[in-house]
Amino acid sequence: MQIWTKLSSSRKLFIFLLLLLLLLSGVAELLSLGALLPFLAVLSDSNLICQNPKFSPIISLLDCSNQQSLIFTLTFAFVFLAVTSSIIRLVNLRFTGWLSASIGADISSDCYKKYLYQNYFIHKQSNSNKAMIAITSYVSSTTSALNSTLNLCASVIVGVGLITALLFVDSTIAISLTVLFVAAYSILALISRKELYANGKFVKDLSSYQLKFIRESFGSIRDIIIDNNFNYFIQKYSDSDYLLKRKNAKNGYLSLFPRYAMEAVGLVCISVLGAYLTINNFSDRPVLPILGTVALGAQRLLPVSQQIYSSWASLKGTKPSIEEVVAMLSLPLFIPNPKTSIKLKEKIRFTDLSFKYNNSDQFAINSINLTIRKGERIGIMGASGSGKSTFLDLFLGLLKGVEGSFEVDNLNLYEEENIDRLSSWRKNISHVPQKVFLLDASFSENIAFGIPLEQINYKLLEFAAKQANIYDFITSTKHGFSSSVGEAGANLSGGQQQRIGIARALYKNSDIIVLDEATSALDTQTESSIMSTINNLSLDITVKIFAHRLSTLMSCSKVLKLQDGRILASGPPESILNN
Repeated sequence: MQIWTKLSSSRKLFIFLLLLLLLLSGVAELLSLGALLPFLAVLSDSNLICQNPKFSPIISLLDCSNQQSLIFTLTFAFVFLAVTSSIIRLVNLRFTGWLSASIGADISSDCYKKYLYQNYFIHKQSNSNKAMIAITSYVSSTTSALNSTLNLCASVIVGVGLITALLFVDSTIAISLTVLFVAAYSILALISRKELYANGKFVKDLSSYQLKFIRESFGSIRDIIIDNNFNYFIQKYSDSDYLLKRKNAKNGYLSLFPRYAMEAVGLVCISVLGAYLTINNFSDRPVLPILGTVALGAQRLLPVSQQIYSSWASLKGTKPSIEEVVAMLSLPLFIPNPKTSIKLKEKIRFTDLSFKYNNSDQFAINSINLTIRKGERIGIMGASGSGKSTFLDLFLGLLKGVEGSFEVDNLNLYEEENIDRLSSWRKNISHVPQKVFLLDASFSENIAFGIPLEQINYKLLEFAAKQANIYDFITSTKHGFSSSVGEAGANLSGGQQQRIGIARALYKNSDIIVLDEATSALDTQTESSIMSTINNLSLDITVKIFAHRLSTLMSCSKVLKLQDGRILASGPPESILNN
């Protein structure tokens, strides 16, 4: 499997240890079934074992003259081997479950890590629903497939041990049973393999659609309530879920139904064998011990064969999901390593900076030439489609220009030999977006975003909250800074959410603050208060404001007007805003 190449060395070592344990299990099955024949033989006639040359290796260890001692010894040996075999199989089962769960957790974490570490452009272009379903549902299917693979290996090894024991009893019967089981399950596998794969692909695709549908319906709940469209969404969900459950049930049936057919076939074979041995009256062969051993061997071989088939069926059904997981694990990985942040000492300069998206022939940003000096308050304005958002992403170091240069104090951030420069630049920036993402957590965790509770600087936290005009509101809640903001800030107004975002930026204590429509949801008085706070920050702090509101830009030292990805005008706020 391709998954094997994605496993860590320690997990591969555990798999080899499991294989050794499985070999021990196979040997235990061989010995326990092999001990049944002499045990049954001595119960029917003690002379059978003492006179049978097959048992010569153990005859010397037994006292054939004392029947009670002989029966006791063989009973003890059979019971000991049977119990030991069961214990080893239980240990195998526990270890297999633990190992598959551990590998599944590794794969899930690796998928999440791989996707999270992709550059911003890939995140912007990709479908987050697809990534979410891969990390959750597809990885879960892959974990089940790993468990099935380990169970398949275990069943094959145990099956070899059982067949070896039956060969010792009667080679003709053992070969016949093996051929029968292998042929029957092979035919069933050929019949069902295409349907299993098709059902698995259907389940994969429908699971993706279902997750996307749930997210979209919950995200548009206001419109659903207003338009009273409940039945439409409920019906669409019910229809898709019914199909999903039906395909899963069909795959479950395809993996289990051979067992019941083979149970009947096994009983018929044992009945025919018993009749055959009795009618032909093989006096030199004990019919009852042979029949009992074969019956037990077949009874234990049947679930083993079924496990092999059902494990194969599970692998076939989950193959489409595994392919998606392997594709995600194969993504290139670049882990930024910003040892230190790049501090702005003098100026930022863009020279002939241009950028275009992969699916476009036109430049979203076209030959931008701009110099921003330390401590300046720069305002950026422009109509929708003017290139503001793209220019913002370029400034933040989330996107990389395809032409031109981006320099900080004459240090080229696009230099190929120093790939960590952009991430070092980002480390020194606080960004406040128009729509602030909030965790379903406390005020403290949302302001000190991404910092463990025990590492939060609460003095700085309170200072940032006061500067953002949100301190009084937070302290008025039941648990203060420990109060939850709710899912996506459900317990807050739009203005309060933006103030949390501003407090987050101030807590980071960066040299550069970027406000992207960060006051659009605030009333005029609150906006004026916060902008006053921003403007009263140290002159060593550079502020860049992207906004539509003219009042937000009036305090800037310079305003740029973008159009079609170019700087149309640049100058003091009054001259730009009045035109």
